[in-house]
Amino acid sequence: MAATISANPFLVPQSPWLVPNQPIATNPYAAQSLQQTQQLLQVVTQQLQQLQQLEYVQQQQLQQLQHVVQSIPVQLAQLQHIQFAQHAQQSPFAPGGIPMSPLWSASQIGAQPSYVM
Repeated sequence: MAATISANPFLVPQSPWLVPNQPIATNPYAAQSLQQTQQLLQVVTQQLQQLQQLEYVQQQQLQQLQHVVQSIPVQLAQLQHIQFAQHAQQSPFAPGGIPMSPLWSASQIGAQPSYVM
């Protein structure tokens, strides 16, 4: 007679350490394995909680960053307005209408006075 194959995906194969018809509580290997599994579940639960906390913090930081990025165009427009206002107040002419001399002179840019030959 052919052996039937179980279609249950949750069926765990029998461990070679388990003695048939012996309760798990009296099998030291099974008890140790169960204890390790419980410890791992606790660790996984703690790590999941930490990941959820990190996700929350990242969401808060993302919202703050989005707020900063959204404020950049407004601040840029304000800065351009201030620069335009400052530039409009500065005039290249002295109060008498005579052009102010530049901060550099002809001799500083390498030109020689016309009387030197």
